[in-house]
Amino acid sequence: MSITETKTFKLSKSGNTILLITVLIMALLATFFTINTYFTQTEIYRDKELGKLLAIVNTLSQTIDGDMHRQLEVDYPAKDDIFSNETDERYRQIQELLARVKEENGLETTIYTMVYDSLKSKFCFILNSEDHPFWKHDYKDFPSELLENYHHGGVIHPYRDRNGYWLSAFAPIKDSQGRTVAVLQADQRFDDFRQKIEQQVYQNIFISLGVILLLSLLLLINVRILLKKEEALKQKSMELDGLRKEFIANVSHDLRTPLASIQGYLETIEMKKGLLETEKLMKYVGISLSSAGKLRQMIDELFELSKLESKDRKIDLEKFNVQELLIDIINGFRPAATAKNITLTGSFENNLPRAEADMALIERMVSNLLSNAVKFTPEGGEVKVMAGKVSGGKKVKISVVDTGPGLDSEHQNLIFQRMYSGSKQTGGSGLGLAIAKSILQMHNSELAVESQPGHGAAFSFTLKAAKN
Repeated sequence: MSITETKTFKLSKSGNTILLITVLIMALLATFFTINTYFTQTEIYRDKELGKLLAIVNTLSQTIDGDMHRQLEVDYPAKDDIFSNETDERYRQIQELLARVKEENGLETTIYTMVYDSLKSKFCFILNSEDHPFWKHDYKDFPSELLENYHHGGVIHPYRDRNGYWLSAFAPIKDSQGRTVAVLQADQRFDDFRQKIEQQVYQNIFISLGVILLLSLLLLINVRILLKKEEALKQKSMELDGLRKEFIANVSHDLRTPLASIQGYLETIEMKKGLLETEKLMKYVGISLSSAGKLRQMIDELFELSKLESKDRKIDLEKFNVQELLIDIINGFRPAATAKNITLTGSFENNLPRAEADMALIERMVSNLLSNAVKFTPEGGEVKVMAGKVSGGKKVKISVVDTGPGLDSEHQNLIFQRMYSGSKQTGGSGLGLAIAKSILQMHNSELAVESQPGHGAAFSFTLKAAKN
């Protein structure tokens, strides 16, 4: 396994670990919130139902005549005695009241009254809201709250008996002397609500698991994408590091050449001090000055490129006449073109709009293109600078075309790299096109090249046309 593959494996393993931890945390959070919701809803429902039941029994207990209730209990002392006289008006009056309250409040369970038998330590049912009484039937497994608060009433939180799971509220029934003669109790089944809530909980859990699985899949995809991006960035960083080292090596080599020339000729002058003929001395000095000029040009271009690529570098936009600028640049290169018998011309479309750009930078860039064109075009060749409207007059296109040796596709991909000058025999720093590219990038434009070996080259770019 290579170093890169090892790093990728480690990154993948790390990403999978992070993903697993994230999924577990999401699952725990979903479980926590689901359970918390279950208990919260249960508590809200419990308090709501208990409040409703308590309000019913408190109101109803004050409506029932305690003396009448006590007298009924005395008149029918034995179990099911009331069956022998179901037409007792007192019984019917209270029973119908309980039945009406049950119906009006939408209760599904029975409302009933009870008395406590201290000798037998049990409650006995007396009246209820149903048509079939269970007079004096025993209630043995009663909640402790019922006896503890027999004289005050209250609520009984969820409890279980043999008939199910219940919520209850009760209130004392008092006679005219203020003595408690019985308690009135109303119930609500808790089983149905619990089942409903549990179904919602299970449903929420399944939904949460589905969402978690979907998010996990999305996270997995994103983690993979991030890992690939990270690996690509690392690879690009390695490539940039390699280019940096290569750039430094090229700079060192290209700077060393003129320095060696300067040092060599100056050492010769020093060694043969007073012995050199004036002609040779002037020649050596001229070569040294020429090498020093190349050295300074290279250093200046390095500083210029560094400044252009600085994030703090801002362009100074202004509106200018493109044709006038190009004519000035062409005139500056006429001596060099004439020396090589090169025809240097300009061709400009009529009514050419002004451009909006940093004129100094554009002048520098076109000068670089024209310098390369004159340098690479053989004697007797032709170089042409052209400008015209494109994109419906919203942009100005500028082209520099030569009849030089041209470029194959491989060199077309390399010419914008720093320190690349094609053939080292041509001389130059190799920074001209890199500078031109950086200037255009600052103007949100690109430098295009069209060329074939033996058929010259055409470099072109566009600038934003100025609004009048």
